[in-house]
Amino acid sequence: MLVFVFGVAYPNRSKLRGMRNPFLDQWDWIFGIINWNKIFSAVYYRFKFCIAIVQKGGQTSEIKSAFSRYFIGEWENAEKFVMPYSRLQVEKFSPKSKSLLETRTQKVFEKF
Repeated sequence: MLVFVFGVAYPNRSKLRGMRNPFLDQWDWIFGIINWNKIFSAVYYRFKFCIAIVQKGGQTSEIKSAFSRYFIGEWENAEKFVMPYSRLQVEKFSPKSKSLLETRTQKVFEKF
């Protein structure tokens, strides 16, 4: 299992596509948090970070996602905020780059 924290723009940069595609095959979780409460005091309060979990040898059918959270403590009960993000949805929204669409509701997915 690999767990890492990164700035939200990081996984969507086209130069990192080679890294993102293998992760998509083994992605388990992505939890996005806004630095509203200054978790990282030296970083601008509107900057977004993600916690990602990739399972070695896993196979992604859906990614457990939670975006735009304001409190890092919500990670302790992340299952309450989970929104399933299927691999098919990733491929439908972003067939070339496999970027994730940041959303807090299923309504966005229902449009496709």
